[in-house]
Formats: sequence, structure tokens, C-alpha cells
Amino acid sequence: MDSNKSKDDVSKQELSILSKALAKSVEYSRQSRYIWIALIAGFLIGAGVATTIVIMTASDKKIITGGEILLRRSHETLKTVIQIQSQVDKLTDTLKTVSETKQEDNKPVSAPTSKMPPSGGKLAATPVIKQTIKKNTRTYLELNRYTVYLHYNRTKHKDTIRDLAHYLQSKGYTVPDIERVADKKRDIRYFHRRDRDGALLLKKHVNDFMSQYPDMKDIDLELRNLGAAYPRASKGSLELWIYL
Repeated sequence: MDSNKSKDDVSKQELSILSKALAKSVEYSRQSRYIWIALIAGFLIGAGVATTIVIMTASDKKIITGGEILLRRSHETLKTVIQIQSQVDKLTDTLKTVSETKQEDNKPVSAPTSKMPPSGGKLAATPVIKQTIKKNTRTYLELNRYTVYLHYNRTKHKDTIRDLAHYLQSKGYTVPDIERVADKKRDIRYFHRRDRDGALLLKKHVNDFMSQYPDMKDIDLELRNLGAAYPRASKGSLELWIYL
């Protein structure tokens, strides 16, 4: 009977030890779970913060890049506007000079028969002078679309050809440069049918200029349409080949 009691006590002690061991195991597992949860939460929070920083940095770079592009384009636009304004001012000054020159050329030599205006008054321009100025200005603008390339043969005539270039520029033509060649040609070349009128005017102006040189006047310049040979030539391009 004592033996049975002793066995019961041993069983209770073992049960107690097993219960404590199980409790410790459960507690340890709970603590380990909290640690893992804390680690995972920390990792997720860190990843979220890092992602946010990367997104904000990329957004800032895009904003900065866009601002730089806008600033550069604004600068280029302003530069273009300044160039256009400069060209317009230059053309306006040229037209003003031409108008003033034509007014001086068209002044009558003899005294006008009309009554003089009171002191301090201004003479009104006659309709004839107004029409002449308007016609000359229109002609200047029309000739401004033609580009003339000068070719000459003899070196001794270089100064004369330079004077001819300046004369044509004063009429409105664009004359980029002059070139000395070995060919002994006397012709005006154009490349589009619509430029024939410009070639005719160029021939007239060249003959007008050469009339001041007795040994060079009445130069016969042949008009040649080379559009078939050079179909890609620019419109308004004229070539003057002159042998003096």
C-alpha cells in the first residue's frame, strides 16, 4: 500500500516537471514569435521608407531636368527673336535710306510754279513723287529675293566687279561673294522659269552699271535656263558670268 502511494507521488512530480517544461517551451515560442514579428515589421518599414525616398528623389530629378529644358528652350527662343528683330531693323533702315535717296533724285531742278508755303510750313509730296517712292520700294523688296553669284575672268577687273557687286546690293539683290574663273562666258543663268524676270532685270542693271565704262558698255549677256541640268537649285538663284 505504501508502494502504491510512492508511485503516485512520483507520477505527480513527473507531471509537474512536464507541465513546467511545456510552459517554458510555450513561453519561449511566444517570445520567439514576437521577435520574428518585430524583425519582419522593421524590415517592411525600412523598405517602405527607402522606396519613398527613391520615388521622391526621382521626382525631384525629373522636375529639375524639366526646368533645365524649359530654361534652355526659352533662351533659344529669345536668341531667335533678337536675330529676327535685328534683321527687321536692318531692312527698315535700308528702306528708309532708299526712300530718302529717291526723294533727293526726284526733286525738280527748276523752281516750282506753285506758291511757297508760309514760313515754317512744309511742302506736301506730290503724287508723282509718292508713286515713284512706292514703286522703287516695291522693286527693292522684289529684288531682295534674288541671290546673284558673280563670276569674272581677269584679275585686273576685280575692283570693277566689286563695285558692280555693291551696285547690285544697293538695288536690293543679295550678292554673297565674287569668284574668279577661267571661263570666258558672258551670260546670266537661272534655274526656274519664274526667275526669268529677275534675270532680265539683272541684265538691265548690269548694262546700266557698265555704261559708265566706255570700253565695256553694251555687253551682250545671254540668258540661259539651266533648270533641266540643275533641278535642285534654289529658287531665286542667279549666276552672272561676265568676261570683260
